[in-house]
Formats: sequence, C-alpha cells, structure tokens
Amino acid sequence: PNAFYEGNDTRWLNLMTQNPIQQQYNLSIRGGQRGMNYIASLAYNDNQGVVIGGYSKMFSGRVRLETLVGKSLTFRLNVNASSRKTSNKDNLIPTIKKVRPDLPIYNEDGSYYSGSATTENPYITLDNLNKAVAENLSASLELEYRFLKDFRFTSIANINYSNSQNLTYNIEKYYS
Repeated sequence: PNAFYEGNDTRWLNLMTQNPIQQQYNLSIRGGQRGMNYIASLAYNDNQGVVIGGYSKMFSGRVRLETLVGKSLTFRLNVNASSRKTSNKDNLIPTIKKVRPDLPIYNEDGSYYSGSATTENPYITLDNLNKAVAENLSASLELEYRFLKDFRFTSIANINYSNSQNLTYNIEKYYS
C-alpha cells in the first residue's frame, strides 16, 4: 500500500510483441537423360520475430550437375549459396515481462520515459540496432577419368567463401 506508482496501465507484452508470420518458398527442378543428371533448387524464408521489428530473411540456392563426357570422363559440379539478414529483437522478451505496468513509454514532451532507476524502458532497447548479414558460397568441380578396367583418376577443385557482418548500436538508456 505504500508503493509509489506512476498511475499508468502499460501493457508491455501487447504493445511490443506480435504473432509472427513465417513464410517459406521452395522451387526445385530435377531431370536428366542418358549420361546426364541435374538438380537445381531455390529457397526463400522470411520469418518475423515475436518482438515487433525482429526478422530473419534467408535466400539460398543449390545446383548439382553430373554428366558423362565421352565413355570415360565424368564431370560433376556442386554449388551451394546462401544469404541471410537478421535483426534479433526476441531476446527482449524476458525484459518485457519484468517491466512494471504502471511505467509509461513516453514523457509528456515525447521523449522516452526513463524515470525508473531500477527498470529500463524496453522501448529504448527496442530502438537499439542489432543486425547481421551473412553470405556463404561453396562450390566444387570434379573430373573423373576411368581407364583400364578398375582404375579411376579423380581431380577435385573446391572453393568456399564466407562473409558475415554484425552491426550493433545501443542508444543511451537514460536521456537527460
């Protein structure tokens, strides 16, 4: 009864979370004929986070080709590639659950409320930047030469490329 309350009824979970939509699209083609087989596929995933503003988007593709060149030479190609962009906000859920419902989001002047020394306004954390981008490519080329009855000579070349970047920026927790 002696506790000090700000007099608000902020429903933090209702304001900051959503029922996330997840979308997944796949397209593949497979075929072949005598002495040749191939498969190619593309995929796109778009997932919203539970916390508004969070997402994960990924595009990927794959190609595999195998063909017989003449009677004794086989050519194989494998390529896998992907690109992903994310903004992680779902790590805020435990914080949102702990915020007092009587604290407001904004001050009267429109700035973020930061009057509580014990509880951070999760809207401030929501504005923090936490994005990542990743690109991956893996490819192999193989030549197999069969000679005599039971002998094979195989030569393989591989390439692997990976690039990732993370960008994090935290705004000041408390405004003066």
